[in-house]
Amino acid sequence: MTKDVALMFPGSGSQYVGMARWLYERYPQVRTLFDEASQITERDMAALCLSGTLVQLAEPTAMALAIYTTSVAHFVAWQQFLAPNRCPCQPTLYVGS
Repeated sequence: MTKDVALMFPGSGSQYVGMARWLYERYPQVRTLFDEASQITERDMAALCLSGTLVQLAEPTAMALAIYTTSVAHFVAWQQFLAPNRCPCQPTLYVGS
C-alpha cells in the first residue's frame, strides 16, 4: 500500500552556494541532469550552484535557473533512489513557486 505525499519545492530567495552538492556528489543521474541543464541554458549550472557566489545567485535569471535545476535534482534523487527503497508513497501534490 502506498501513502500519498506532497512534494514542496522552494521559491526565490532560497538559493545558497553549494545547493544540491550532496546529491551531485552521490548520484550520477543528478550530475547528468546538471550537464543537460547546462547545455539547455548555455551556463555551467554545476559551477553556479555548487561554487558560484551569492552575487551570481542573486541575479534573477541565475536564481530561477539554479532553484529550478536543484529542485529537479531533488525530485530525480527522490524518485530514483530514496522513494523506492524507503518510502512506499506516491506524490499526489506538488507545491512550489
